[in-house]
Amino acid sequence: MPPSNGNRTGLSATKISARLLFKEWPLWKTSIALHRIAYLLYTFRDSISSKDILIVSPNKVFSDYISNVLPELGEETVPETSMEQILSGVLEHKYKYQTYFGLVNELLEKPSSSLINRIAYKASFGFISELNKFILHIENTYFKAADVKLTKYITIPAPFIEEQYLRFNRYPIRRRFDAMADYMLDMLKIQYTFTVTTTGRNLLKKEIRLMFAGNNDIQVYKDFFKWTNNPGMFKNAKGTYTRILRLGTAGIPTLGIGGKREPAIQSQTSVDR
Repeated sequence: MPPSNGNRTGLSATKISARLLFKEWPLWKTSIALHRIAYLLYTFRDSISSKDILIVSPNKVFSDYISNVLPELGEETVPETSMEQILSGVLEHKYKYQTYFGLVNELLEKPSSSLINRIAYKASFGFISELNKFILHIENTYFKAADVKLTKYITIPAPFIEEQYLRFNRYPIRRRFDAMADYMLDMLKIQYTFTVTTTGRNLLKKEIRLMFAGNNDIQVYKDFFKWTNNPGMFKNAKGTYTRILRLGTAGIPTLGIGGKREPAIQSQTSVDR
C-alpha cells in the first residue's frame, strides 16, 4: 500500500498559490501526484482548472501510460508534454533527433560500444563541467569586434563595439547584439544629433552578428568536442535524447537559443549521437 499520510508522502498544497510541491518518494510517486492533482482540481475548482496544470513527463511512453489516469478519476485531461518536446520547441524544431524510446530500442536491439561510450560520457558530471568551461570560452573568444562603416563619413570603431559586447554581458550572447546596436545608435543620436536610417540600423545589427563565430548550433557543439580533445564523441547522425537536452539546456541561458532574434540556421538538421 502507498503511504497515506500527507507528511510521509512529501506532498503539500496551499490554496493561495495552488502549487504542488512533490518530494521524491521511492515508490508510488506518480500515482500519488496524479491523485493529488485530482484532489486540487476538485477542492479548488473555483480558482484552478486543468489548463492551469502541466505535466512534464520524462518521455512519450510514460506520458501515454498516465494519460487516462485523471479522466478515470473524474477530472478533465491535464495538458502533458516531455522534456524532449519542450527543448525541441526551444530549438524551434530545427533538428531531427532520436527519441528516448528510440534510443532504448537501439540499445536493446543493436548496441554498440561507441554508442554506449558516447551516452555514458554525455551523461556524466565531467561532461557538464567541461561544457560549462566551454561556455566561458565562447564568451571570451568567439566574438571578434571589427569597424563598421555606416555612412561615407561615419564609422563605428571596433574597440567601442567590443566595449558594448562586455557592457551587455547580462544578455545571452546572441540576444545582446540587437541591444548593443540600439544602444550605440542611441548614443550617436544623443552625442552627435545624427539619426541612422532603418537600413543603417539593420546593417549594424547584421555586421555585429557576423562578428560572432557561434551562430551555428551544430558547429558550436562540434567545436566543443574539438576543444575537449574528444572529436570522436561527435557523430554527424540522428541525435540522441541526451544530445537534444545538452544543446537546449546549454544554449538557452548562454547563447540565447530560440526566439525571433535568432540567426537563421539550416532547417531540420540531423544532430549527433
